[in-house]
Amino acid sequence: MTDFIEAFDGWSGPSGPDAPVKLILYQIFSEKRLELLAQLLAETPLFIGREVHGISGDPGWYLDRRSATDLAPEWPDGSEYKAELDPKFYAPPQTFFMSRETLLHYIDVVLPIYCSLHPDEADKVKALFSGE
Repeated sequence: MTDFIEAFDGWSGPSGPDAPVKLILYQIFSEKRLELLAQLLAETPLFIGREVHGISGDPGWYLDRRSATDLAPEWPDGSEYKAELDPKFYAPPQTFFMSRETLLHYIDVVLPIYCSLHPDEADKVKALFSGE
């Protein structure tokens, strides 16, 4: 995790406002769930009939994409994604809303670290997030 902490210029701990997205991306990259993340970011589903609306993991984290029909007031204007830490496992409970561009920025920070740790996967992973 040290490499990921350095990529984000340090770790402000679980109380940092963007801690949910940092922790969740660490988990997704550590578990090599990158194809699922790429599908969550896709403007159209990568697999016909199987559109991904969120990714979750243990203990108690969620990365959700707002559906086009979701008009819930808790989603701020312009936010398309929500990183959330379940209050059963994380104190204080946290939610971080973001645009697609913001989520891509966080991925762009982590991607070079992942590729340096897994050079045999670098081309495939870069292609996943470059839209090729």
